[in-house]
Amino acid sequence: MFDKTFLNKDNNQLMHNVTKSRSFKWSVTTTLIAIIAWMLTWRFYAMWWFILAFIDLAIFVLFISVFFGSIIFLMKNIKKFTKPFIPLCINTTAIIVIICAPSINLNKNYYKSTTDLYDQKECACHLYIETYCVYGGGAWGSDVDSHYLTDSTNFRIYLGAADEEGERISVKCKGDCIDYKKIITANLGREWNQPKTIEQKRYSIKDLKK
Repeated sequence: MFDKTFLNKDNNQLMHNVTKSRSFKWSVTTTLIAIIAWMLTWRFYAMWWFILAFIDLAIFVLFISVFFGSIIFLMKNIKKFTKPFIPLCINTTAIIVIICAPSINLNKNYYKSTTDLYDQKECACHLYIETYCVYGGGAWGSDVDSHYLTDSTNFRIYLGAADEEGERISVKCKGDCIDYKKIITANLGREWNQPKTIEQKRYSIKDLKK
């Protein structure tokens, strides 16, 4: 196949098809690699982060190199190729897709436990707190868990994530309301282990079951 060329009407120069350029091919390749790597990271990060971290770093360096290369390609070849901005647009699309992708904290592939709020004296709502591991520290540190409020039938809402070592969550049922708090217990420049609420939410059980 011969390389397709087009005539630049401004100066009668022949312009090459950008899809035949190395910049285009590298942009497509690294974009696919980056998106696939993110999908694998999202799925397996909780237990395999120590391997995925090195792989993701290598892919990140390659992607950034190609991204800036596509900017240079655009500036140098604006009159030599048709639509020389396409490689940059492809890389930018990958960045937008990854930024807009669900947080790793929403990964529910590693189930840990279910707590029945009915055990509380003031609660007769039959709601549950489901806990999933989103980061397994292993020998290097503590786990990070995500927590969901659910009735196992009609709804499941994400409450938040907490580090088992320095954070904890408190979920209490009071009548028609569910009070959620995220509490820090680790030392952050104040008295050691002095609890501090950093996040709190209130949910109406009636609204949740609509």
